[in-house]
Amino acid sequence: MKGLEGLSIDEKYEIEEYRDMMKAFAAAATDGNLEQVKEGLSAGADINGLGEKWTGWTALHHAADAGHAEIVQYLLSVGQTRTGSPWTIPPTLLSTWLCPNST
Repeated sequence: MKGLEGLSIDEKYEIEEYRDMMKAFAAAATDGNLEQVKEGLSAGADINGLGEKWTGWTALHHAADAGHAEIVQYLLSVGQTRTGSPWTIPPTLLSTWLCPNST
């Protein structure tokens, strides 16, 4: 999506299209659908964005939690950097625990 530069996470989540896109992106990571993850990024999903604002989890968290090592590897290779909210497990640590062969 265009026009989101400079907006806070709260401002982004006021936009229904953004919320829907990020939920779909996180769901693709949870489901292990690499093609949909790639399509989401091509469509403008924020690689470091949150699937649901209240969870503090990125797509990498979701993929690691579901044990999808291929998606974990892909997200790390294309620039996943956000560590999530302060109260969540950093996604790189989570991916190491749940997908030990992904790094």
